[in-house]
Amino acid sequence: MAKKIRQVQVENLSEDLSTLNNKRVTGVSFSGTTTKTLTVTFSDATTITGTFTDLNTTYPTLTEALLNTGTSTAASVVSAKVMADYINSRLSAVFTHKGTVANYGALPTVGMQVGDTYNVAAAFTQGAENYPAGTNVAWNGTSWDPLAGFVDTSIFLTAETDPKGVSAVSVTGGSTKTITITLRDATTITGTFADDNTTYAQGTLALLNTGTETVGKVWTAKDIADFVAGKQVTVKHELTTVTAGMISGGNVTIPLTGTFSDKFRVLAFLNGVKQPVAAQTKSGSNLVFANASLPTPIIATDEIELYYI
Repeated sequence: MAKKIRQVQVENLSEDLSTLNNKRVTGVSFSGTTTKTLTVTFSDATTITGTFTDLNTTYPTLTEALLNTGTSTAASVVSAKVMADYINSRLSAVFTHKGTVANYGALPTVGMQVGDTYNVAAAFTQGAENYPAGTNVAWNGTSWDPLAGFVDTSIFLTAETDPKGVSAVSVTGGSTKTITITLRDATTITGTFADDNTTYAQGTLALLNTGTETVGKVWTAKDIADFVAGKQVTVKHELTTVTAGMISGGNVTIPLTGTFSDKFRVLAFLNGVKQPVAAQTKSGSNLVFANASLPTPIIATDEIELYYI
């Protein structure tokens, strides 16, 4: 009985696999514009579809005609050329220079366009205002409008009407300064403030050589140049033959005869082959190599050649 059940299961599985094979997806396509249709095609030629709304916003084109009409309220896209041509045409139409006339009475009386502009050679009076010779006037649709204005200076203060005007300002003092404002009536107003300008002492070559000064100072180019020129970088060279006593616990300790500082740099060569810096550590006056980190472990009788600053 158990064997028969397994056989049925295998036959059902075969049928299921055959069905799945017929339902393999062989194609996917989209159609439509604002409302789009997604079509999935299977290997047995059946299809399923679904629709969705394409939220990508499109805008109509804004043309020169629409700009000139100026009544469209629809959001639109416009090219740089159309916009530039429109603005330039509008700017050029604001005022149109038509020439010069001898006097105000010689201005045209018919055929004027808004923005027509003339230069009036002689002085004239209009609207109870006097205009100087050379005033420009523009046609505003109903009359000639002088392109000039007047400033009433009667309200400006003078030395006579404003005795409290400022006649002088002075600043005195050192780190604490006093500003004094003298008025026209000889009275003064004063105020003080702290001058926070920082001053620095000048450094010397001796201070640079000592190298312990921690206070900010100003330096001359010569002192700095002399200090740098006085410093020499010496490259030291040592050749050591490794002995068995130098090898311990997987490390090889090479004693150095020279002295070195925190700026110590070293190039190490084992039998003429440069060794990786990562395998080196400084311990007192010794240079220690970790044999496990070297391409070839150091053994007794090997030669270690060192170059260091």
